[in-house]
Amino acid sequence: MIGRIREIVADVLAMPPDEVGADVRREDLPRWDSMQNLNVAIALEQEFGVVFEPEDFERIDGVPALAAMVRDKLARR
Repeated sequence: MIGRIREIVADVLAMPPDEVGADVRREDLPRWDSMQNLNVAIALEQEFGVVFEPEDFERIDGVPALAAMVRDKLARR
């Protein structure tokens, strides 16, 4: 799953996938601003069939957080 999340983040940010590591944080990628954070969340919702709540956006600080959130949301279905 983390590999697919990395691919999605790279696609949204228009970056080569190898530049988005499994432990990358938003602060590491200048392109990953608040608007792109929303776009990443939308892409993940479409890919995994999950829904991000407004309060989730404050916790999205990188790929590890996204992976944990998606796993948690999938487990609750």
